[in-house]
Amino acid sequence: MRKARLLWACCLYLLSLNAQDKPKSMIVVYRSGRATWPGRQPNVYCDSTELARMKGGRYFLVVLPPGKHYIRSDHKPSAILVETKAGERHYVELLPEGLLGHGRVVEVPEERGAQDIRDLQLLDTQDVLDRGLRVYLASPEEVSIIPPPRVPPLTNLDVITMVRHGISELLVIRKIRETPPKFELGPEKLIELRRENVSEMVIGVMMDVSALKKP
Repeated sequence: MRKARLLWACCLYLLSLNAQDKPKSMIVVYRSGRATWPGRQPNVYCDSTELARMKGGRYFLVVLPPGKHYIRSDHKPSAILVETKAGERHYVELLPEGLLGHGRVVEVPEERGAQDIRDLQLLDTQDVLDRGLRVYLASPEEVSIIPPPRVPPLTNLDVITMVRHGISELLVIRKIRETPPKFELGPEKLIELRRENVSEMVIGVMMDVSALKKP
């Protein structure tokens, strides 16, 4: 079990790296412990892809591009359309339906769904059927679907501008060390920096951080 959890953690990390530049949407699918069918574990599909086999009292997340997605159980007529936007969380509950126990899915309000899954457990790894790594075995709070804002790199002009506005050498150096660099440090650029009253101490730090960035 510990190895399986570690494997899923690695998958989550790799997936998050791949999706850092694009916002996503999330659908949480759950089956409460109350919705029981003896011996039945209906499957859940998204856009014709088989995602998971659902036991009672379990839930999982699926992270998708914003847009229209069809969620259904084994019973094809049960499909519902879930229209998502970037950063949104949607909750879908699997309910009992019919003598064969195929089940049907219904979208529920986010507040209710978030409350419902507090008493549930994450789906077992062996019940995940989608190998495209879109299924997350984590709480909604552990999965970020909004990428962090990108910090623009610091340039020669940024340093010159700070010096022109009287920013102290100490603060300029701190900013250089905290921000990804994109400095031009050829001979002509170094002369230009000195001409703009950028101190040798600051230029030295610029060279140091640029050297660290190189492979």
